[in-house]
Order: sequence, then structure tokens, then C-alpha cells
Amino acid sequence: MKVVIFLSFLVMMALLLFNQKEWVGYIKAGEWSTLKKMMGEDLGSVMLITLGFMFIQNLFSFVPFLLLTMFNIWLFGFIYGYFWSLIGNILGSLLVFYLARYSLYSWLQKQKYSHAGILKKIEENGFSTILIARMLPIIPSSIINIVSGVSNVKQKDFILSTFVGHALFVLILSTFSLGLISLDQQYLVYFLLIIMILSVVGLKIRIKIRNDREEERELLRRSM
Repeated sequence: MKVVIFLSFLVMMALLLFNQKEWVGYIKAGEWSTLKKMMGEDLGSVMLITLGFMFIQNLFSFVPFLLLTMFNIWLFGFIYGYFWSLIGNILGSLLVFYLARYSLYSWLQKQKYSHAGILKKIEENGFSTILIARMLPIIPSSIINIVSGVSNVKQKDFILSTFVGHALFVLILSTFSLGLISLDQQYLVYFLLIIMILSVVGLKIRIKIRNDREEERELLRRSM
């Protein structure tokens, strides 16, 4: 029954996306002025529509993350556009995560492959794995959300890594929209950011290993 709910939600979102394919085309083509006129002048309606775009983006990844963020920056300005993109993408990620966990988690746990391969790696290092994945533009946010939802990743690890990852990634995309960083330099920026994250994760692992060794020594000392 839960799987049916998930599939029904997917179909509903797919139909919604299909019905608004003209609007999606305007986003991809950069015809934002035309789309703005179609959405109207009411701020509440515009925010609701863009929020819907971000929700669907976290389920299907129908347009590049960069384009949707740049559209929000163009529409609301840098500060408001950044925070609206951040809020929308975090809420969208959480929605898809909990939807996958509620509807698919139990069913997949019964399958023999539920903990195989990539799921095990994600579960063992939930926070760092999701954080790094959030910073890689080649990995769709929808895949991260769904895979995390059907795995045994802790909720707090997903929420924290999603918040940090989106905060950094959306900020980078926002700087592209302002021209502070050219699109030609984006992969260098991604590379440097990933190196920084890996350094932090590596330091965290070293501290954990050191603490584990100290605990082992303490247990050994007590047993003597």
C-alpha cells in the first residue's frame, strides 16, 4: 500500500510537470520575463509557484539546479533569492526523503539487496557521504533524497548534511548568477570546495579513530 502511495505521488507530480512543460521550457530557454508575466504580480502566487518548482526539482531534477537558482535570484534579488532557494530546496529534500522512507523503506528492507553496495556505504558514513554528494553537480538531488530515504541513514545526519550542503552549494550557484564567478570557473570552485569538505571529513575520521583507540586502551587497562 505504501509503495502505491509513492507511485501515485510520482504520477501526480509527473502530470503536474507535464501540464506546466511550457513554463519549464521558459526556464530552460532563459525567457524569464515571459514566465514572470505568466505567473502574475501577486507575490504569494509567485512564491508558491517557485516553491512548487523546487519541490519537483528535488523529485525529478527536471532542470539544472543552477538554472532554477539563477531564476530565483533574478526574480527576488540576491539576498531573498538565495534564502528562498535555500528554504525551498531544503523543504523539497526533506519532503522526498520522508516520502521515500515512509513508502519504500519497509518494502526494501524485506528484499535481499536492501543493504547491498552503495546503501551500506551511505549508511556507514551518512553525514559525510550525503554532504559530499550535495556538492557534486553531476549527482541529482532527487537521487540523493530517495536513496537516503530508503537506506538506514539517520534522520539527523540527513537533515544536517542537507542543510550544510545546500547552504554552500546554493551560495556558489548564487555567485554565478551575479557574475562574481564565471561559469567557466565553476568546476574549479567545485573541486576546491570538495577538497575542503574531504579535509574536514578526514579530520573527523582521524578524531574518531583516535577516540576509539583511547577507549580500547582504557578497556584494556581496566581488564588487567
